[in-house]
Amino acid sequence: MPNFLKTLQPFILSEDPILQDFALKKIDDARLGNDETFHLALDANDKNTPNNQTNTILPYTYSYQIGQAGAQRLVDLLKKKDHNLYWYRTIFSHLDSERIEGHFEEVRPVMEEEHLTQLESIIKLNHLSISELQNEHSRVTDEMESQGLYNDNLYTYCKRITDRLIKWNAYTSEEIEEIIQQETKQDYFTYKGYMAVYAAGELKIHSLVEDLAKLTLRGREEILVEEVEAALIKIGTDEVITCVAPCALDPDEFYSSIAVLKNSKSELAVEKLLSLFDSSHRSYSENTDGRSVMQPAVNRGHSQTGRLYGTRI
Repeated sequence: MPNFLKTLQPFILSEDPILQDFALKKIDDARLGNDETFHLALDANDKNTPNNQTNTILPYTYSYQIGQAGAQRLVDLLKKKDHNLYWYRTIFSHLDSERIEGHFEEVRPVMEEEHLTQLESIIKLNHLSISELQNEHSRVTDEMESQGLYNDNLYTYCKRITDRLIKWNAYTSEEIEEIIQQETKQDYFTYKGYMAVYAAGELKIHSLVEDLAKLTLRGREEILVEEVEAALIKIGTDEVITCVAPCALDPDEFYSSIAVLKNSKSELAVEKLLSLFDSSHRSYSENTDGRSVMQPAVNRGHSQTGRLYGTRI
């Protein structure tokens, strides 16, 4: 995985927009972005004219694990108040809660009231006890259930709470495993279940790989399969590939499993994709969508472990 990242990172600075977008997307899909990647993305972005409406680079950085150096550079860019301000504000809101608190006073003058309220709620989590965090976690998951409709602000906030519980070792592997196994027996996952799947990925709980792989077949639950894909990609072992591959032959629910395979950076993933593509005409029967989805995944698999525009990656 590290070799894959180091090979792709130089393409972030490519003058070819197709190559640049390919590199940024693959790093983002694989959840591999770090502080070094962030600096390269900022260097590439500096070559473009600031625009508060569109940006082809910065949205890919929202999930990066940004360190202190990257955070300080972001703060300096925020203070410039140019037409990239919207994008810089959004990236700042995705930082680790402790980094947000450490730089809050510096960025306060360039934040609008709605941003300040959001950031203050994130900072508040840094000062809650474990029991207070657990109570807040229950309150927010219950509120999301009662609302019925998906609320991105609450969902992101709940992930923040989950992160703090993980940090304090207050969300154990045993608890997460129990929640997921209980939720699997139900017709639909709850928000409590979604958070458990998210935590399984953050903690890379290998004992849950088989259970998570089976959840890729619950395509009608969009939030669930999105979290399952992310968790499996983060765990990223050959066991993930082995458990997910059979699910890609399901004639109706193959999209999520293919997404995991194509974003897993290993020779085994490519081998499985090639094997699945070869046998897919028998499994998908009259449903040709499976092969049409798998074809670009196979192509990406070759480019991940083979050659990209004549360059070994």
